[in-house]
Amino acid sequence: MDALPLPPDLALDRVLTPDRTFLVRVQPSSDLAVARRCSGRAAVLRRRLERLAAAAPAAVVVESKLIEHRGTCWAVRPWVSGRPLRALRRDGPVPAEEALRVLSGVADAAAALNARGLVHGRVHAGNAILDDAGQIRIVDGLDALALPMMAEVSLGPEILQGEGLRPNTDVYGIALLLYELLVGAHPFTAASVYESIRRVLYEQPGDWQQVPVH
Repeated sequence: MDALPLPPDLALDRVLTPDRTFLVRVQPSSDLAVARRCSGRAAVLRRRLERLAAAAPAAVVVESKLIEHRGTCWAVRPWVSGRPLRALRRDGPVPAEEALRVLSGVADAAAALNARGLVHGRVHAGNAILDDAGQIRIVDGLDALALPMMAEVSLGPEILQGEGLRPNTDVYGIALLLYELLVGAHPFTAASVYESIRRVLYEQPGDWQQVPVH
């Protein structure tokens, strides 16, 4: 643990994603936060952070700061206590009424962001959180063009092909999220992240007849 290259004002609480995302305590306040390694250039990320901070609706949790440390750029955002939507489908399909109620909050947040000329870019079941007050919060949109590390790729094909963010990027993410909640599984799950990317680019999602009728 001591070898983790965290900036000196971030104290490790626990690892969320190996080598990528960490729950930390910001010193000297000891406030809980999430620190995530970013792959983009710091100058580009700072410009995007400024735009997000100025325009993002309350449902979109924006990073509080960027820290450059030992050649790595770290994005730090407040910790959101709650359940990621991925946890809702662990026991199988989510009833349609509940899925649509939750997704309406995700869609409202993305639409508000799009109306301000911004795109989140990483709307998926891990980044959409139902907080302790029952409100939807969307997180981790700063480094939107970074390639995923999980074998359930939710990035739009246009990002994977290097075409950049578009408003329909968020629409695509919401559609995948709807499928995931109603079916109880991600449509492009694979044995590796590379196979999942291939499926996103060249295959259609699974048969919608799998969606249960509630």
